[in-house]
Amino acid sequence: MIVLLTVPLILAAAFFLLGCCSVRFSRSGIAAPPQKLVLPFLAAAGEILLFLLTWVIQHFWMSGETFHIPLPVVLLFCAAVDTAVYVHIWSENKQMRRLLRRIALVGVVLFAAEIVVFNAKSFTLHKQSELIKPARMSFDDDDISFRENGYVVLGSGSVVQVYNLPDWTRCVTFQMEQQPDQSPIRVKFLFTDNNFLQAPQVCGHKLISTYGEDLAFAVLPYEKLRMTRTEFFDACAPVRLYSMTCMSSMPFSFSWMRFCGLFVILALFLFLKDYRLADVTYDRTKSTHRIVTGVMVILCVLSASFFWIPGEELVSYPNDFDLEAANPYEQTLDAFESGHAWLNLPVDPRLEKLDFVFDRMERDASKIPYLFDHALYDGKYYSYFGIAPVVTFYYPVYWLTGKLPTMKMTCMFYAPFTILLLCLSLLTAVRLCCKKPNFLLLLMSMPVSTALCGVYYCLQFPNQYDVVVASGLCFLMLALWSGMQACVTEKKWQRYVLFAVCGIGCVFCVQSRPSMALTTLILAPFFIGVLRDKAASVKSRIAQAASFGIPVMAGAAATMYYNAIRFSSPLDFGAGYQLTISNIQANQMRLSALPAAIYHYLLQPLTARPYFPFFTLSFHALDNYHMYNNLEHTVGAITFPVIFLAVILCPKLLKSRSVIGGAVAPRQGKAMLLLTGALTVVIAWLDFCMGGVS
Repeated sequence: MIVLLTVPLILAAAFFLLGCCSVRFSRSGIAAPPQKLVLPFLAAAGEILLFLLTWVIQHFWMSGETFHIPLPVVLLFCAAVDTAVYVHIWSENKQMRRLLRRIALVGVVLFAAEIVVFNAKSFTLHKQSELIKPARMSFDDDDISFRENGYVVLGSGSVVQVYNLPDWTRCVTFQMEQQPDQSPIRVKFLFTDNNFLQAPQVCGHKLISTYGEDLAFAVLPYEKLRMTRTEFFDACAPVRLYSMTCMSSMPFSFSWMRFCGLFVILALFLFLKDYRLADVTYDRTKSTHRIVTGVMVILCVLSASFFWIPGEELVSYPNDFDLEAANPYEQTLDAFESGHAWLNLPVDPRLEKLDFVFDRMERDASKIPYLFDHALYDGKYYSYFGIAPVVTFYYPVYWLTGKLPTMKMTCMFYAPFTILLLCLSLLTAVRLCCKKPNFLLLLMSMPVSTALCGVYYCLQFPNQYDVVVASGLCFLMLALWSGMQACVTEKKWQRYVLFAVCGIGCVFCVQSRPSMALTTLILAPFFIGVLRDKAASVKSRIAQAASFGIPVMAGAAATMYYNAIRFSSPLDFGAGYQLTISNIQANQMRLSALPAAIYHYLLQPLTARPYFPFFTLSFHALDNYHMYNNLEHTVGAITFPVIFLAVILCPKLLKSRSVIGGAVAPRQGKAMLLLTGALTVVIAWLDFCMGGVS
């Protein structure tokens, strides 16, 4: 409550001082009425009255022991109102005054909506509550154990039942706790009443983290609430249940995330509408446009920091290092340190005596231990994962610290560079192919592309499969940006450097995920345009081609040598020797698999689920593949609205003569779009046939 009283007064004092500085003096004295200076305090008084009214409503007619309005809400609400008052007094800009009045009104409406609409279930004429300790609960899990201080330890699959609940119960809250670094758990709440005496009915299903606040479920029984049943799922670590509380209504809870999120969205919409920013054409020569795009790029790059977990420690090496428990990148570095390409891991000689060692059923039936997802060739284990992370991050960290990074650190290292290069690639592509790019669409494309490119997925799930995806994305974006930038750079030496960087990016992309490197073919129309540029001398064109081709050929030679010393063939990456879920050698490119590939990779929809965010990846087996195919949960790319709209608009875009153009000929931009669509289908088909949906 102290915060609700002091924040409005502090902001009012600040605007009062700012108003004193805004008073204009003339020869005859003060030109503006001094009464205006006290208006911020009147606004603060109104804000305090609103907060007090909210407290009265919550205290007398809403459930909940404490009244709390989050500090971000108080600051944002008061700042919006006080700014509108100040600008209305001192500014002569009618457009700005109108905009800030509307924004302040949005704040008032959202504040009222939080009380009246979003907390409507909290209203009650008879505030009652009853605390239920674990001793009154019954449990279906044999592993349940009580502790000395009265709490009970729950795990995944635990069931808690409570009988003889008060008749006035309309909400049940659970006081629980889990470790802060644990993933959310799923909780299902069921009940029986006089309508369903024997069949518990689901009335709530939530995905929650129990270290933030109490878990609450609203319940509306018919006549009498007889029993509640609570089921816990997906708990990676024990959860401590301290008590359960029956309440006559849902406890009051002011959501600062919902208020601030809606406020920012609506305020931004009003700003764009009033200033007609949707009609602004991007001009890279204007300093304001460069500053705004620079800020957007920085915000996108900083978004990766939200995935950082403090306290991540380097891995000790070679002392206290468990090679068998290490990831493939650590094992590969250890092999290189030993002077050879095979992993320093023992192979059980009985594996070689099996009829077909790549048959998982035969391996599992033999009970012979083996390393899953490793390549077995000529009696030795190899890693078939790309070595780009080892060369570009693991070794530098090892040389600097004498220790090895974790996979989380590796993904965090590549993520900011990936996002930065992605945004730069978008800006360069617009410069190449767009005649009059819309400034607002360009700005919006940066966070949208960042969210869709897969970098957040790698940060959220930093496992051995996604480390190479993270590095591949980084080097792919490096190749795309440097390749396109080289086509618009005028200085020759800069072109040579950028083409060389593009070639290096392509090489390391291949050494991460070879199929991902196919995306760089969208640069072909631009590179062909460079070679056919008659304004440049033949010597210059050859030099540009050589600056790109030499790193690519050197990288190809190194890759083929590395493949040859491992698998006796320069073109064998070792995928066929995996000890995995199936025999990879049986996978073949089949034209008949193209429709299934298009469905799974492009069209497969999301699956609805009963808890937030209500949609998730789906598993849709078509059961008509004519052979085995590995399938995992996924979602088609066109399911995302922005990609769907892009696909819908592409035919019109290709026919237009006024949109595509810029630093290159329109036909080159159209060729890039066509290549993007064709390569999308080809890569989906290739991945589906050779690896399935993963």
